[in-house]
Amino acid sequence: MNRFKSVRYTHVFLCVVWVLLNAFSSSAPANAQSKKKLAAAGNELVLSVADFGSNGDGVTDDGPAFQRALDALAEAGGGTLFVPGGHYFIGSPVTKDFSGVSGSITIQGVPSDTMPAPPTATGQELSRSLDLPSEIIPATGSIDNAFTLANLNHLTIQHLAFIGRASEVTDAFITLKLSDITSATIYHSEFYGISTFGIIQSEGGGNVIRAVRSDLTIQQSFVSRMYS
Repeated sequence: MNRFKSVRYTHVFLCVVWVLLNAFSSSAPANAQSKKKLAAAGNELVLSVADFGSNGDGVTDDGPAFQRALDALAEAGGGTLFVPGGHYFIGSPVTKDFSGVSGSITIQGVPSDTMPAPPTATGQELSRSLDLPSEIIPATGSIDNAFTLANLNHLTIQHLAFIGRASEVTDAFITLKLSDITSATIYHSEFYGISTFGIIQSEGGGNVIRAVRSDLTIQQSFVSRMYS
């Protein structure tokens, strides 16, 4: 478990949501091999966030790189955004309205072999990491969302870890907000130790994930939220 995951909070209540559906197995290929497999899976466009200036060092703000990459996918009419292994610090809000995009959008990290434990497992087993190499660190504060994605027919987010910070009271108002998406799927991903203590009068309290007028399915994933 990396330094972002070895976090202890006092006076918190941990709400854990497990969704276990179809079994999934894959190897853990290198970043270049993963990208190649994505491209080989179909004729759709595959872009890497690294090609848009991301650093993945856990310090540099990679929000603008994600914004440029999603803008490019929208302009192309859809495709896959590949996120290589690394720690992606999102200090600037990433907002994309996909109105007019007929194709699907996939945001995908590097897969791992580790799958969630069954609901009958022990607490320690249930809280184990999925060992996902592609980690996103929401850091937009108590007012701004980390990612806001809207107006899309099909969206898939898979093989990504969203990791909170021990030093911050609020990581993001909403880590992932989905609006007006006909079919959205979060697959084999984890949202770990994220604090959302912000309150906006028109929006209410913050969330780790918020789906508005969207059909959202969460599969083989781990979602946790910290409360005061």
